[in-house]
Amino acid sequence: MFRTSVAPYLAFLVVLGCERGQSVTLGTGHVPAKVEGAASSSADPAPASNDPKIPDSPPEITEDTPDASRPVTAVAVLQPARALAGESLTLVVMLSTAPTWHIYAADGMVGTAIQTTLKLELPEGVEAAGEWTLPTARQDGQSRIYEGSFQFRRRLKIGLAVKPGQIHVKCALAYQACDPFSCRPPEEKTLQAAAVIEPKP
Repeated sequence: MFRTSVAPYLAFLVVLGCERGQSVTLGTGHVPAKVEGAASSSADPAPASNDPKIPDSPPEITEDTPDASRPVTAVAVLQPARALAGESLTLVVMLSTAPTWHIYAADGMVGTAIQTTLKLELPEGVEAAGEWTLPTARQDGQSRIYEGSFQFRRRLKIGLAVKPGQIHVKCALAYQACDPFSCRPPEEKTLQAAAVIEPKP
């Protein structure tokens, strides 16, 4: 009598589970949940940029996470990523320091502190328009320091004679990283950023 009454109920569970896309294990009473995102493969892929190397929109600035073995990380990017001859670009240099670490401000040097410097190497026909926009420095005793995440920015003017195509801007970044107990030897990194000069319509 018991077997006759349970069989239709078990069959009903199997049918119900199949209709919902679930797997059903008989005899355990456990119905596993449907796998999340199983149907995501049928979605249309995101449209690709016309130029896979340089996206149409200004790229996000991403950088490695600094740590005690590499207390300063830096990246550079040109914004916007596409422009016409005669327009302007902004070079953004972003730095991050590891916790407790800092570098010294670019607008002053006190005692033995090594001032941070940035030197541009520009392609022909591209010129700097104005000076660097510096991040806010914190007063630390007799020195002014940068710590955490911060940016240097400089506007660049694209000459009318610059031909369409990709351009590269280089920036030599020199600094000295210190923590409350010691300083590392001065370091220099050459950063590079790219943008595309488009043909005039």
